[in-house]
Amino acid sequence: MPDRKHVDPSSQKCTDKCAAYIDDYLLGKLSPAQMDEMELHYFNCEICLREMQLREKLIEHLRRPGAVPTPADVTEHPRPAGAFFGSPLRLAGYIAAAVVILLLLRWWMFSGPTGPASEQETLEKYAARYGDNFQPDMAFEERMRTDVRTASPRVNVLAPSNNTLKQGDLRFQWEPAMPGNTSPAQLELTILDNRLYPVQQFTVENGTFILREPLSPGLYYWTLDSEQATLYRGRFFVLPPDASP
Repeated sequence: MPDRKHVDPSSQKCTDKCAAYIDDYLLGKLSPAQMDEMELHYFNCEICLREMQLREKLIEHLRRPGAVPTPADVTEHPRPAGAFFGSPLRLAGYIAAAVVILLLLRWWMFSGPTGPASEQETLEKYAARYGDNFQPDMAFEERMRTDVRTASPRVNVLAPSNNTLKQGDLRFQWEPAMPGNTSPAQLELTILDNRLYPVQQFTVENGTFILREPLSPGLYYWTLDSEQATLYRGRFFVLPPDASP
């Protein structure tokens, strides 16, 4: 596995082509090779990463029921030609509402929480209680969240779930994501520490693997890779002896 690259965001050249890729990435329209190539830039460029996160929230909002008028809505409430927005006062109201939504989204992105409350609380609790080895890697965490929303998975991971505590043996289990599909014959299972340095790597020939080796206390990430792409990213914890969850 290649070493993690730390890139100075100021050195990135954010071209129009890169910006155009953001929406295709979030909508799952890129090939695995294009996604990997794009991630080398976006997840190491603070400016592009924040722009992608903002667009992700806008897409989520637009997908909510009622966020965008349907043809039925327009038919049931016809407007005179040239008066789609109604009065100038109503148009001003629409514009103000759009501005408020954008401001709230930007506040959420830069000041609010960065993940589901339960997972975020667990990460913060362990990092505060047990120190540096439990500090999350925020770029990897963002990749995990993006995978859930945008990927077309080839495997459905059954175990472990994120935030699993390794106590003794740890079972990894997955199956094809769609009935009738088959996952690759061999997959690479890689265990990484919270600084993304590989700790252990295994070649797995079926959908089950049991990790029996002991690990030092800390936060760990893991990836499941085929020859073409990363199929899954997850996390688990190893707590200090006699620690309470």
